[in-house]
Amino acid sequence: MITLVVYLFCICCITLALHHRLQSWAILHTTRMRLSQLFQPEVVQRDVATTLTDLARSLRSGMTLRASLLEDADRQGSLFPPTVIPRLTRGDVVRDVCHDELPDSDVRLTRAIELADISGLNAADVLDVASEAVRDEHDLMLLSRSAGSHARSTISVLTGCSALALLISTVLSSTVRQFVGSPLGVVLVMAGLFCNFVARTWINREIHRSTSGDASPLVARDVILTLECLVLSGYSLQGAVMTAHTWLRERSMPFARAAEMLHAGHTVETALDHLEYAVDDYQKPIVHGLRLAHHDGGPVHAHLATIRQEIMRAEEHRLTSAIQRTPVRLVIPLVACGLPSFLCIGVIPVLVAILGGLTTTSGV
Repeated sequence: MITLVVYLFCICCITLALHHRLQSWAILHTTRMRLSQLFQPEVVQRDVATTLTDLARSLRSGMTLRASLLEDADRQGSLFPPTVIPRLTRGDVVRDVCHDELPDSDVRLTRAIELADISGLNAADVLDVASEAVRDEHDLMLLSRSAGSHARSTISVLTGCSALALLISTVLSSTVRQFVGSPLGVVLVMAGLFCNFVARTWINREIHRSTSGDASPLVARDVILTLECLVLSGYSLQGAVMTAHTWLRERSMPFARAAEMLHAGHTVETALDHLEYAVDDYQKPIVHGLRLAHHDGGPVHAHLATIRQEIMRAEEHRLTSAIQRTPVRLVIPLVACGLPSFLCIGVIPVLVAILGGLTTTSGV
């Protein structure tokens, strides 16, 4: 009877957890993080977006870029290593310091600081644009991680409740202990663990297939950010096209050819025509925006900012659609593997305990 009550209690816990799974896991994660901070205080690493925003704020308050970097490097959790401070104090060039001391950091951080160093009065605007782009990337990453959260929480709850039911049944019932120690019990538990592993692997693979897209949107956003920062740094449209390949590195082949054409005396229109045929479909709107800015004489960074926002909205729409389709695709691994795992580990041993208790009572 005690085992039956425990089993019913586990079923109720599963029902409540499945109903409030997202909220419960979020609260649990937050509580765990707060407790770890209270009992094991540690320095939290600052992210790239916060660093760029603080640097832009310091520049707007009247500080130089060098002084802003020194101030940020002195903060706890700074992204800048301690070796930056003596070099900046000694008077080394900011671009050289960033290039030498930040090889493993985010490329956008190094590039934003280097562009801010050459932009003069618009340095704060360059850092703000880079910070906004990094935050947009972070939001897309969080949106991608939210896909399949229901399935992950469901399989975790099923695993925890089945393991708890098996543990309690083993402690309270000698029949379950004998059954688990038998060859049939060992095979049953191993089959449950195998089904649980297959369910988790299957779910993660389906989530990855749903949320992972082409790398072209990321490349397009990187190109837009580079061109936008170059224009804000004081470059003309022609100068930005000619200089972009030095900042894009492995993604610079089309722009390197365009720069060669401009150096050879070709017009900007000819270079843009080459770019339009050389880039992929995600970068064609960038070339179109550059051509519009070239024809109407409007601000280039405004056209680029509009295109960047459109690409971000399109990527957000794609991820949202993927998140909506993912739960339907995850029903199969949950039913085919997650439920059998729960039955093998949590239900059948409990039924053995109940039947063993009933048999003992009837015999008495």
